[in-house]
Amino acid sequence: MLCESLGISPDELLQRFEGIMGGEQLTRAKRGKRRIDPKPQEWEAFELVMNADPDDPWTLSRDLNQARKLDPRCAMIPITLAERASTHDEKVALHRDALVMLGDRITLDNLPDLCGEENPLEHPYGAPFIAAHRFLGQHEMYLHHYLEAIPHLDALIASECDPLDRSMPRSCLALCHLHQGRDSAAQACLGKPEELDRIDACECMTRALLEFRVGGDTPSSNRWLNLAEDRNPYVVKMYLHDEDAPEFEASDVIEEAQSYWAISMPVWRETEGTMAWVRQHLQHTDTERKPSLSERKERAEQLVEELNEFPLGDDTWRIVIREGVHPQEEQPEGLTVAYVTSSDGTDLIHVMILRERPKTEDLLQLLIETCEDHEDLPRPLEVLFEDKRLVRLAERGLGMCGMKARRTDPLPALDRVIEEHLESLREATNAPSDRLSDVAELPATDDPWMVGFGRIQAWIDVGGRLIRPWFGVVISTEGVRRFLQLITPSVTEADWEALLCSAMCHPLLGEPGVPLKLVFRNPKQKEAAREVWEALDIEALDVPSLNHEGETSDPIMSFIIDFSRTMEPESDLHHALSTIEGITEAELQQFYTAACAYHRAAPWRLCGEHTVLELKGGNWPAGRVMCTMGEAGVTQGLSVFPSRREFDTARRGGKTPSLVVLFDEPQLAAFPDLDLIEAHGWPVSGEQAYPVAYQTQGPETLELPSRSDIQMLTAALRMIPQLIQNPLEPVITTDPLGRELSLTCQLQVMDLPDSRPSGSRTGSPKGQKKR
Repeated sequence: MLCESLGISPDELLQRFEGIMGGEQLTRAKRGKRRIDPKPQEWEAFELVMNADPDDPWTLSRDLNQARKLDPRCAMIPITLAERASTHDEKVALHRDALVMLGDRITLDNLPDLCGEENPLEHPYGAPFIAAHRFLGQHEMYLHHYLEAIPHLDALIASECDPLDRSMPRSCLALCHLHQGRDSAAQACLGKPEELDRIDACECMTRALLEFRVGGDTPSSNRWLNLAEDRNPYVVKMYLHDEDAPEFEASDVIEEAQSYWAISMPVWRETEGTMAWVRQHLQHTDTERKPSLSERKERAEQLVEELNEFPLGDDTWRIVIREGVHPQEEQPEGLTVAYVTSSDGTDLIHVMILRERPKTEDLLQLLIETCEDHEDLPRPLEVLFEDKRLVRLAERGLGMCGMKARRTDPLPALDRVIEEHLESLREATNAPSDRLSDVAELPATDDPWMVGFGRIQAWIDVGGRLIRPWFGVVISTEGVRRFLQLITPSVTEADWEALLCSAMCHPLLGEPGVPLKLVFRNPKQKEAAREVWEALDIEALDVPSLNHEGETSDPIMSFIIDFSRTMEPESDLHHALSTIEGITEAELQQFYTAACAYHRAAPWRLCGEHTVLELKGGNWPAGRVMCTMGEAGVTQGLSVFPSRREFDTARRGGKTPSLVVLFDEPQLAAFPDLDLIEAHGWPVSGEQAYPVAYQTQGPETLELPSRSDIQMLTAALRMIPQLIQNPLEPVITTDPLGRELSLTCQLQVMDLPDSRPSGSRTGSPKGQKKR
C-alpha cells in the first residue's frame, strides 16, 4: 500500500529507507539472496503445468485449462504448448507469447533477486523465461539474425543456467559480436579459458576464428583448430565441404558439426582468408599425423588388390634402397631413393623417391608404379632385396599376390650405376642458375626469340594453399628453346635473367647463342627484362598478347595452356566471361567494379532471400525478379529470375531458369578472366569474393551468360547497395543509351515447410569443383 501511495517500486522504497537511516545502500550482490515469491496461485498453476502428462492430450488440455484459471498469465502454458506445435512458426509465436505474458515480472535486473539461491528452472517465472530465451536465441542464430539474438543470449548468460550447454550462449554471443566487427567484445564475452577439458568443439572453433581475426595464421589460432579437431574430427573439415559432407557414423558428432556451421557460416565466410587458412591447416595436420596401424593395414590391403590386377610373370626383379641422399641443402634430413632393376642389375627399370625409410605400403606402391609405367612387363614372380629388413616388410604382402621375397648379395656394378645416378641428381638440383657473365663468349644468332611469362592455367597445392605459378617460356623458330616454372607470387628481374640466360647457355633445342632480337608478350614484360636485353645489346620488341576477341594469339600462352591441360583437365564449370560474344573489356571492368561494391555492401544482411527485388526498364521492360544470397552463409551472391512465377518456384525448391552471380575463391573463376583481373587491376572484394556469373536450371546445367545478361547484372549489382539504404524508395538511373532503369523491393515471406535455412536453394557449382 505504501509503495502504491508513493508511486514507487519496492526497491526504490528500500533505497530511500536505507538513505534515511544513513546506512549503506545494498548492492545487487548483497541483496542477491533475497527471494521474492510469486503468489500462491501462481505456484500452484506452475506446478500443475510442470506435472502434466505430455503424452496424454486429454489430461494435458485439462491441466492447462485449470492452470489458466488459477493464473491467466502462467507463461509455462505457451512453453508447454510449443513442444506439441506442428510447425516451427507456431513454436516461435508461442515462445514469444510466453515472454509477453511474463512482462516485467522477470528481467535481467531482477533475476538474481527473484530466484535467490534456488534453481531458476524450478521457478514460475524463471523456467519459462529461460526456455523462451533459449529457443528464440537458437531460432535467431539459425536465421543469422545476430542482432536479434543478442538479447536472448544475454538473458541465458544472466540466468547462469543452460541445461543443454553452458558454453553455448557465450560462444553464440561471441559470434554475434564478431559479425558486427566487435572483436574486443567477443574476446570479453569468451573470457580466458580456465579448463580446456570443458571447452567443446564449437567454442574452440569460435576462439580459433577470433585469434585468426586478430593475428592471422598463428600458432595460437592453429592451436584452437587442433583442439576443435580433437573434440570433433569433422567440425573443421566441414567448412571446406559445404555440400559434399563426409560420411559420419556417430549422430551426435554430425549434429554438433552441422549445428555449428548452420549458425556460424556467415561470420567465417565474411572473415577474409579463412578458407585458405583452414585448407592449409588441414593439409599440415594430415601430413604431420602418422597413420594408425588399422589405417596402414587397410591401405596395404588396397595396394595388394591393385597389384593383383597385373598379370603374373616368371621374371625376377631386384629392389635397392639408398637412404640419406642429400640432393639439396634445404633438405638436411635427406631423401630415400628406391631403384627397381633386373635380377642381374643390368637394366634400370624404375626409380622412386621417398621421404622416409620405406614401409610395406611403399614397397607395394613401388611395384604398382613400375608395372603401370611398363605395360609390356608382367609383375615378377620373385623380388630380391639386399636388406633382410625389407624382406620381412615385403614377404607377407607379396605372398598375398602369389609372389616371393628373398634376400640377395649386393652387386658392385649396380652400386656404381646407382652412385652415378645419385651424383647426377645432386648436380641437377644444386647447379647454379645461368647468369649474364656466362653468355659473354657465346656466338650471336639471327633467329628472333619470342619470350614471356604467364600464369599456369591450373591450381597447385603448395603447403595447403592453392596457387597458380608463373611459367616462363622462350620460343625460337626451332620450337620451345627453354621454359622455367616458378612458384613465386611475382616475377622478378632475377627470374628474367635466369630464363633468358638458361635459354642462351643450355637450350632444350638448338645450339647455345645470343639472339639479336627478343619479342616480348607485352610492354610491361619488356620493361621488366630491360636489364638483360640492354646489358647484352639485344633489340627488344613487344606484341599484344590478346586479340580483339579475347583469344590468345601468341605462342607463349599456347604452350602454357597446353602444358596446363596435362596438370588440370578442362572443366565445364569454367565459363570465361571474357569469351562472351561481343563483350568488351570496358563492360567487364564495369561488371567487376559493380560486383566488388555489391559484395562489400553485403546486402544479404538487410534483405535476404525473402526480399523480392525487381528491375525494370532499358532492355528489360518486362522486368527481372531477383534476390540476394548470403543469409545462409554458404553462398553469397545474387540470383535473378525471368518472372515472379519462377522466383516462387525456386523458393519452394523447384528447378527453374535463373541467372546467378556467386562470390567465391578464385578457383571457381575461369583462368582467362583471372588473368584479365590481374593484368588490369580490376577490383575484387577479397580472396573469397571473386565473382562468377552463369545461367542455370540446376546444379547440373551451367551455361555462359549473354552480353545482355552481364549488362543487366552490372546494373543490378550497382543499384542494390543504394536501394538497401532506403528500401521504401526506388532507385532510378539510366543505362548507357539514356533509357531509365528502376529497382524496387518488396518484402515477401514465403510459406515454407521449415523456416530454418539449410543453405541456398540456387544451384551452385562449388560441390562439383575438384579441390
